Amino acid sequence: DTALLNFRKHIEIRNGHAFRSFNEMCDDIETNIYDDCIIPLENTANGKLMNFYSIIDRFDLKIAMTCDVENQSGDQTTRYALLRRTVSIPQSSDNCCFEFSFIAADNFGIKNILDLAELVGLDLHRIDSMPLRYNESAFIYYPMLYGSKQNILLFLFFLKLNLIQYNMIGIYDLI
Repeated sequence: DTALLNFRKHIEIRNGHAFRSFNEMCDDIETNIYDDCIIPLENTANGKLMNFYSIIDRFDLKIAMTCDVENQSGDQTTRYALLRRTVSIPQSSDNCCFEFSFIAADNFGIKNILDLAELVGLDLHRIDSMPLRYNESAFIYYPMLYGSKQNILLFLFFLKLNLIQYNMIGIYDLI
């Protein structure tokens, strides 16, 4: 509820919903009941919540905005995401986060991604990886980059030029 209130201060929520369980979220997203939804992405106790990221990939959802919410005792923080079905570039600030997922290929791997990010002036916030379900010797990577919208768009242009297949997770502000 706190995350929903925080998001509403910055962006119009269109038929949104904060889910109470993982199963409820999957069912409602699959049936297109809601236009927007709010899910937890990470917390200080468990780190990145990869089950929720897999839902973002599976249903091709996009992060529109994130916010951090402390629990009542103030000893843990959870980062929540407002998800939408389409990418929206934030209008509120020049710098923002860019997240995507990709599977490394023989001709373009994680080193190339990091070199390209540095070339266009983006900073690496973090990168996570998971083994693929069908091939545990290959990985899906989740880079999170930070920089100007202009540099992010340039980065996307270079990805297209190199014919890299990726899934955009979002271009968003952290509020």
